Amino acid sequence: MTIIMRKLLFPLLLASVLPLSCSGAAADQKQPVFILLHSRFEDHITTGLGEMRLFRLLNLIEKLRKEYPQYPVTVSCEFSGAFVQQFTKRPAGQAYLDRFKELAKSGAVDVGYIGENEPTYRNRPKLNLTPEMTPEQRWLAETTVAERFLNDYKDLLTGDPDASKPGALRAVREILGDPTILGAFAPQLGGEAPYYHQLRRLNIRAVVPGFFDPYFLMNIHGYRAVAGELSKDLAPTPESSPELFWDSGFLRASLTDTADVRRVLAEESKDTLSKLLDQLDRSHVRIIQVEVAGYSRYLNKWEDGTPKLYPLVWAYDHPEYPGVPNGIKAFDSDANIAKSFVQEEATLRWLLGTFLPANPGSRIVGPKDLLRMAQTPVGTEVTEATLAEAVKDWVARSATQPRVLPTFVEAGGKYFSAADLFQLLASALGGLHNAGKLPEKLRLTDIYGPIRLDETEETYTTTAYTPGQIAEVASQLAPKLTDQTWRPVPDNAVPAHVEISGKKILPAQFLALMVKAYQSPVSTAAIRLPYYNAGTAPGGLFPRQNDKPDSGHIWTLRPAPLKLD
Repeated sequence: MTIIMRKLLFPLLLASVLPLSCSGAAADQKQPVFILLHSRFEDHITTGLGEMRLFRLLNLIEKLRKEYPQYPVTVSCEFSGAFVQQFTKRPAGQAYLDRFKELAKSGAVDVGYIGENEPTYRNRPKLNLTPEMTPEQRWLAETTVAERFLNDYKDLLTGDPDASKPGALRAVREILGDPTILGAFAPQLGGEAPYYHQLRRLNIRAVVPGFFDPYFLMNIHGYRAVAGELSKDLAPTPESSPELFWDSGFLRASLTDTADVRRVLAEESKDTLSKLLDQLDRSHVRIIQVEVAGYSRYLNKWEDGTPKLYPLVWAYDHPEYPGVPNGIKAFDSDANIAKSFVQEEATLRWLLGTFLPANPGSRIVGPKDLLRMAQTPVGTEVTEATLAEAVKDWVARSATQPRVLPTFVEAGGKYFSAADLFQLLASALGGLHNAGKLPEKLRLTDIYGPIRLDETEETYTTTAYTPGQIAEVASQLAPKLTDQTWRPVPDNAVPAHVEISGKKILPAQFLALMVKAYQSPVSTAAIRLPYYNAGTAPGGLFPRQNDKPDSGHIWTLRPAPLKLD
């Protein structure tokens, strides 16, 4: 699989976010570092290792919380459905999960889900897409596959599905409760939107981390440079982190996004973590994810750190004998494993006893903390003055990159995605059409990007529309755009096409028309239909493995500034 990155569009991305002013003092001040501790449990074949890991982890958490009460440790534990289902069959495993649930009540651990290794890599719900499909049919096929993956039981070795029994995320919810952090679950980078749609149906509110770099199971390499630039643009103020942004209404927390951040394992030496933190750019809030009680310490590795043999890969390839044969040295020595746990505890003690006290404001955070601190305009009232300011900002940003939509705009101290602005302008102009005046206040609700991005039919056109015509179409769109009722194909999505005066145009073109109409709502002068690319500025750069037309989620990207305590 190949990640599509069009580096020729890089200047457009840099221009997509105009620099926002902040005081020199704030820019020079060292911003806090938040440490997100996490662990993953997904090998349902060698569950004995999971038993040992969870036992060690829970003991370590209780010990550190007792010794360092001023920096209470919280660890987000991501479980696969297959793992918890197998784990509960072991008496000791059930006892550890009961203990885990007790610790969850005190905030010592958080429930998470990880789907990347659910049975199996090859036998998973498959998409059957054809060129003749409409955007709605494609979306329905994609989100139906997501529903089956997140809910159905799969045979532990063959992956054969059984919809009559719970599996995957559904199994984790039934055994442990709703997750607040979600590891990899979509089969393609950039193809998460149909999965988000199913998660919203389940009323799940969670942080969604990104992929590791490098990521040996999916061969995703080489995107760090582009992702790094994108992450900087989505962090326009010191209180916003390059590691954090909103995507389709879900809070994304990247694991490896910039040159000074990489995947961190707690069993690495404290000197290694200290060096990384010393070299960290502290002009913005930073979020460092540290894996504790990591599974990879048990595996023999090549020089680049990738396992020589991943046990689940062997099990899925040899279902008749899933256990790794004794003659294959897949696991590291007991001495090295024991040493890694000693080193891990030393690293965490240095973090709690030395680094955090020396860096006021820095602390351990869990996904619930990030969800509480991350600011979003969704659910808030937007005044007429704020919307006018947003439109003005859109015009300013658009001037730097003709034909490409700005990624987001800023107004009233809030950030609005392109999809947000589409909804607000449709509601405002719809109100003008229906009531004869612009509404004084509007409520912003959840909205998806276009379910399909198409190319424009006419690059250079002489077609023009009056503000009244634009407002009439907006009045027809607004009720659906704000409708929060869950449907297989969401109504509250920017439409793939907008029909005006018998002509289908791209939503990007209609957004530009609405901006002009909002600026001169009572004018009778016709507004010429502009040419715009279908996507927003990151469209050619956002790391993805799915087709570009299926990347409408980029309309929903916006910063996630943190409200610091």
